[in-house]
Amino acid sequence: MFAIKLSADGSVNTVTPQDNNGSILGWLQAQVGGFIETVSPRIRLPFDYQLVVNEEGKNMRLPHNERASTHMHRSYGADFIAGDCIIVKVVVNELEEVDFASLSTEEVTQLMRVIG
Repeated sequence: MFAIKLSADGSVNTVTPQDNNGSILGWLQAQVGGFIETVSPRIRLPFDYQLVVNEEGKNMRLPHNERASTHMHRSYGADFIAGDCIIVKVVVNELEEVDFASLSTEEVTQLMRVIG
């Protein structure tokens, strides 16, 4: 499984989430440093994806993630993304629930072009 990590320090890396008993929740929480929240991207691509961020990042005074805020987040006034975030693909499963899924190599390439 592939995802992309946009760190608050400006670095961008392809990462491989660690599956924990059929769930990547614990891994995602460790990557963003707390409870997770998903954020819709500003830029549309031919596949669905979300940013996974720290739900309390601003309250925890995590650093402003300029790259994620500028390139990926739907801007609502002065809103911004705080701390590291993970970009994951989202799909609807057989129970019509939204699940996280692996980005393909092509999808990673498309996102990397957008991120810059």
